[in-house]
Amino acid sequence: EYPPKKIPKLTKVVEKIELGMPLTVPKRLRFREETGFFLLNIRWGNSIIIETEVAEFLMQYQRLGVPFTVSDFLPGGAEELADLLFKDALETDEIHIEDLRSTKGVSFDPSKLAALA
Repeated sequence: EYPPKKIPKLTKVVEKIELGMPLTVPKRLRFREETGFFLLNIRWGNSIIIETEVAEFLMQYQRLGVPFTVSDFLPGGAEELADLLFKDALETDEIHIEDLRSTKGVSFDPSKLAALA
């Protein structure tokens, strides 16, 4: 089916972010500027491409070492923040993402989504 249906538990994470869940940028993240984008090394050699504006925002909050909310981020960015949270590029005390994550790489294991209930 296209477009794919949103997973209800993921929608709950987006909703929590939209309601102001505080997020932090881990010190372990490494950023490398390329032409027109950044590479973000998360951990274990896993890197993703992120837009320059997002990278600059994350680097600022990483330097500050303080939490931020979606209202500090780009307009309509709750889904992007949820994606970064699941990829281990962001952290929060309100959801234990490590319980949902796959043991392989920076993705999560959908079978563990019941832990969010």
